[in-house]
Amino acid sequence: MALNLENYSKAMGKLIAQAWQDPSFVAKLKADPHSVLSTFGLDIPALAKLDVIESGPNDFYIVLPPQPAEGLTEEHLAAIAGGGGTTGSAATAGTAACPVSTAGSAGTAGSAGG
Repeated sequence: MALNLENYSKAMGKLIAQAWQDPSFVAKLKADPHSVLSTFGLDIPALAKLDVIESGPNDFYIVLPPQPAEGLTEEHLAAIAGGGGTTGSAATAGTAACPVSTAGSAGTAGSAGG
């Protein structure tokens, strides 16, 4: 499966649903996140650090992606600050911020259904 935002979102939705239903699955996910994610078609490089965090109803996490090696130009900063560019959001979508974003969406969907 090609890793794009749609496939990622679908896979994470399935993973979260299973985690909500099966505490033993959560234990496996915490113990070996790389192999569990791969069963959902999410092949994360072995050198990537993965942290599985169970959040509560009042928890919110902000994940700051690494700063680009070349730094940000005035144009990038203006686009991000003004909300007029997609560089910041596209760059965030390709980093570890995705899981947080998806978990937030799942939490919203869960509360909407409840």
